[in-house]
Amino acid sequence: MMLAKLLHLSRRIRKLRSEMIYVASQKGLKDKEVVRISQDLDREIIVLQRIFLNK
Repeated sequence: MMLAKLLHLSRRIRKLRSEMIYVASQKGLKDKEVVRISQDLDREIIVLQRIFLNK
């Protein structure tokens, strides 16, 4: 169960990071979509960090 959650978070983080880089290259760093993706990415990273800190 925990491993599946970690794998899911890892995949989602990689996907968001790639998406953010692509959108930023097309629209610029200040675009609202880039900021939204960055915030989503931050939330997912925090979730992952909390999992590791609780172990």
